[in-house]
Amino acid sequence: MISYFSRRVVLFILTLVATLWWTIAHADVPKNANTSLNLDNERAKIIHQSVLTIDSHIDWPIRQVLNPGFDPGIGHKTGLLASGQWDLVRMEAGSLDGAFMSIFTPQRNLTDEGYAQAKDLAN
Repeated sequence: MISYFSRRVVLFILTLVATLWWTIAHADVPKNANTSLNLDNERAKIIHQSVLTIDSHIDWPIRQVLNPGFDPGIGHKTGLLASGQWDLVRMEAGSLDGAFMSIFTPQRNLTDEGYAQAKDLAN
C-alpha cells in the first residue's frame, strides 16, 4: 500500500514533469537559428525564464559575517576571496528567483564552550 506522503510525492513529480514538457513543447523558439547549438541555447534561455529557478544551497561564509562592510546589494566580482558565492546583483543577472542559505560556522571543540561559540557566530 502506498502511503499518503508517497502519493503526494509521485503527484508532485508527475505535475513537474508535465509542466516542464508543456513549457518545452510550446516554447517559441526563433525559426531562423543557424545551428542546432544556437537553437539549444535559445530553448534553454526560454525554459530558464519560464520556470521558477531556486538554488537549494548557498553558503553564507563566515568571512562575510565577520566583514561588516559586506553588502549583498552590491555586485561582487566572482572568484575573489571576499565576494562569496552570491549577491543580489548576480542573482538578478542569472535570473535566480530564490535561494536557501546556509550559514557556515567553523568547527569548534565539541564542548559546552565550543557549542556556545558556534551559536554566537550563527547569531
